[in-house]
Amino acid sequence: MVVSLDMAALSVERQATSALDELTEQVARNAASLDVMFILVSGYLVFLMQTGFAMLTAGSVRSKNTKNVLLKNVLDACVGAIAYYVRPNMSLKCVCVHGSWLWGPSRAR
Repeated sequence: MVVSLDMAALSVERQATSALDELTEQVARNAASLDVMFILVSGYLVFLMQTGFAMLTAGSVRSKNTKNVLLKNVLDACVGAIAYYVRPNMSLKCVCVHGSWLWGPSRAR
């Protein structure tokens, strides 16, 4: 009788362990998905802020200069997107790393 209770307890413990492992893996997958979603939503908000800034500057200049201001705002977004494509963490390295900001810290010679 004691042996069968020990086997039952061992079986329940194995099931609980496997369920906990599955839950841990699911939480890790969800965390990665939420990280990607946060980055995408942040990027969308940045581009929406860019359009808002374009409308603000277009409203604060004379009507003959509106096209120039809007073109400058579009080019600003395009240059930013290209710079991010070329070197994704360039802006972070400009602020945080001493040495060569484009390729990382300078090497000792």
